[in-house]
Amino acid sequence: MSGVNPDGRFSSRAMALREIEILHALLDIFAERGCFATNLDAVAAAVGIGKGSIYRHFESRDALLRAALEYAAAGLVGRCRQIWDAGPEAPPAARLLAVVAELVALNERSDRQSPNALLRLSCSNSWTASGEGPGTLASAFVPLVQEWQAAGLCDPAEDPRWIGAVLLGLVSSLPLTLKPGTDGPEPLAARLVTLLQRAFAPSRSG
Repeated sequence: MSGVNPDGRFSSRAMALREIEILHALLDIFAERGCFATNLDAVAAAVGIGKGSIYRHFESRDALLRAALEYAAAGLVGRCRQIWDAGPEAPPAARLLAVVAELVALNERSDRQSPNALLRLSCSNSWTASGEGPGTLASAFVPLVQEWQAAGLCDPAEDPRWIGAVLLGLVSSLPLTLKPGTDGPEPLAARLVTLLQRAFAPSRSG
């Protein structure tokens, strides 16, 4: 007996769980090793399946990469939203600071959902840091950026995708410009929030 329910719900759930395992493996390997050392053989070995089994879940390598980016970007934005929503009584700038501190900390830990890892992974696919299409990393941040605009942290007249792209770019450039051991996430995040507010200061009429 296969253990699959007649309506296929158990089988569908098992397939979905295996797909998440594959996505986690790809993202972990990419965050640790980078683009050139990430291949389907390594992903399959990490999950404990044959390479061919990956194609039962994803029709191509490009489909797997896009699914990984979509999954990780949704998770990243979800983490940011959780932090932004956690203290509604706090000043908006302090809540934004907490969000950016989390982004910085994710980069420092080489987390699978770190902005740095996702921007590098996007170079292997059709996603980009900014752009017109719905499938961009910056577009994933649009709903949050719009809330920051409504809170007076950013100019509501600015394109939220552009603000999201600047945020991701600033956070991800830190490893290239920061001397190790000279600063922690909180001071870095505070400087980034200051840069964002200077670059996108709300318009004041009158």
